[in-house]
Amino acid sequence: MASSCLFSRRRRWWSASTVDTPCPVGPRQSTNSPPTRWWSGETVVAVTGANKGIGYALIKRFAELGLTVILTARDYERGKKAVESLWAMGFNNVHFSLLDVSDQASIKGFTSWFTQRFEALYVLVSANPSH
Repeated sequence: MASSCLFSRRRRWWSASTVDTPCPVGPRQSTNSPPTRWWSGETVVAVTGANKGIGYALIKRFAELGLTVILTARDYERGKKAVESLWAMGFNNVHFSLLDVSDQASIKGFTSWFTQRFEALYVLVSANPSH
């Protein structure tokens, strides 16, 4: 029996809300299970400008998903405050490093800090709108 629907109600795997999506073509797939994860706790993500706003929200979400995350900020005190707030929420997989992407010496310092602690960077997000 052919379906005449244009949209179906589907649960988003990452939240409790639903979204209207086009009806699937072909065999019906389960919408209750999340897709296969491509990451693990060893997956390292760095977010620049992450002491507030969208960068902070991204860091928090990556931490919730269990990735190893690096919060970077140009200002030490703001970055330290942000990472401490995440630690207080129980996100011990969050690390902090000072980084100003417009300063070559800061980039070299971050690179040195990073290579002493991690093997590889898998995801880099620039959440700083001015760069």
